[in-house]
Amino acid sequence: GNFDRLVRGLGVGWFPVLPETANSRSLVHVQDVVTAIRVVADRPEANQQTYIVADPVPYSGRELCDAIRSVKSARGFSWSVPAWALRFGGKMGDLSGQLFCRQMPINSEVVSRLLDSECYSPALIESDLGWRAKICLTDGLGEMLGTTERNR
Repeated sequence: GNFDRLVRGLGVGWFPVLPETANSRSLVHVQDVVTAIRVVADRPEANQQTYIVADPVPYSGRELCDAIRSVKSARGFSWSVPAWALRFGGKMGDLSGQLFCRQMPINSEVVSRLLDSECYSPALIESDLGWRAKICLTDGLGEMLGTTERNR
């Protein structure tokens, strides 16, 4: 989806730096999710509870892009596209999609995923069960992108 395109674009240097919009995105490594599932399954007090599993540190879209570029040692644009220009491009993608009866690669939904917040708190699972995400963004990206080996 968007993340794969973002990584590819940043890796080859054609994707400009996202503007800092102070948005917040929740992320979590799959191994942390598996650990949380095990903790919940083993703890009777977790029965009938709903927990959010996330890294307690939210990242902005800009921070995510910077981390990807750092992990991939990618060079690219030194300037960022203003948020208003990205949103305008998304609206143009919407109009083009309606005109050509097909979804465009850039549209308002794609831009929203890049610039808007989607942030959740793992505070309940941390306080109830003592679970906490352990794998940081750069370690997870390094593992995912095949640039580093994480110690287990």
